[in-house]
Amino acid sequence: MLMSDFTEDPYLGEGARPILRRGGTAAGCLCIHGFSAAPTEISWLGDHLYTHQNMTTYSVRLAGHGADPTHMQRMSWQDWYLSVWDGYQLLADQCEQVHVAGISMGGLLTLLLAASEAKIASAAVIAAPIFFKSKQVHFAKYLKWFRRMTHMPDVTNLPEIVRAEQAKRGETVLGRTHYDMWSVGAVAQMVRLSEVVNARLEHIEVPLALIYAAQDGAVQIESSDYIAQHVRSETVQQHLLEESGHIITQDIERETAFKLVEEFFRQPHTTQPTTE
Repeated sequence: MLMSDFTEDPYLGEGARPILRRGGTAAGCLCIHGFSAAPTEISWLGDHLYTHQNMTTYSVRLAGHGADPTHMQRMSWQDWYLSVWDGYQLLADQCEQVHVAGISMGGLLTLLLAASEAKIASAAVIAAPIFFKSKQVHFAKYLKWFRRMTHMPDVTNLPEIVRAEQAKRGETVLGRTHYDMWSVGAVAQMVRLSEVVNARLEHIEVPLALIYAAQDGAVQIESSDYIAQHVRSETVQQHLLEESGHIITQDIERETAFKLVEEFFRQPHTTQPTTE
């Protein structure tokens, strides 16, 4: 995906623009996409919460995403975190309560925000990679000096699933808004982010819902247990979806995940961690 591929905007793709759904002022939700993706990766969750809970939802665009993959070479994990912090402040100025939901690297950023902002009402962490299935990602900090970019096309059936759902919803059929070329240095920054989050888990006290997928090809599902065991949150709910791959928010069990998030944001939270 290069800037020349975009026809309506010289810098951002159609699926890359931040998405604000203005509902009520009682509650808002910051929705955070994953590495190399864009707001559309999690915008359907925002639509669900807006429709079913009248939440004001904001699907943020992380710095360096949705424009040109070479932009990622200049990014640090702090840049992504500051994008999230800005989005959180935008909602906090408008809503009495702010919830946060993030997918993949967005889940890591959700955890990091929860470690710093105790006023977050609750958080849904979806497929956050504390442990990666690929061991090669840990060598990215060295490989970046020899190889700047690497080809990482989506070879799963997820793009077809996304296109079918976009057509069903009456949206422009774009498929996934996703970089096929990855910056190796940016991969190293994502791994560094997971390390920073790991070190900050003990500072998290907000209620957490952890949603993972049994068929995830990128993240070890043991990440869920590890997070649950290392945070200080009194309420921790764990859910495992049996048929989904890594991008749960766009895969075949997305509606199940959306309902889990909706119900978690609605309910009064228990005082002891629970496991499902």
